[in-house]
Amino acid sequence: MPINKTTREQIIYASTRLFRRSGYYRTSMKDLTAELKLTKGAFYHHFKDKADLMRACLEATRELAERRVFSVMANQEIAFSERVTLMTSGIRRLFSYQDGGC
Repeated sequence: MPINKTTREQIIYASTRLFRRSGYYRTSMKDLTAELKLTKGAFYHHFKDKADLMRACLEATRELAERRVFSVMANQEIAFSERVTLMTSGIRRLFSYQDGGC
């Protein structure tokens, strides 16, 4: 397996997509390292285990939701109806297969 220099953020993004596609319990460490083109040692450099990675994926998803969905509603410079439209669009993007989100 070729060794790939991958950042923690790249691991989180790719793993979130893999967890969403296969589910947490059906995603093995072998699946994760193969998808990321990482050795197990490189993976463990960033995360202590699969559960630690899942916590990071959920936190990244929460942060993305805050930026794309909830912060829009707080913006009083935008008309309420437009905020609802933007939030709806943000929710669709957040949970689509094209974007992050568990």
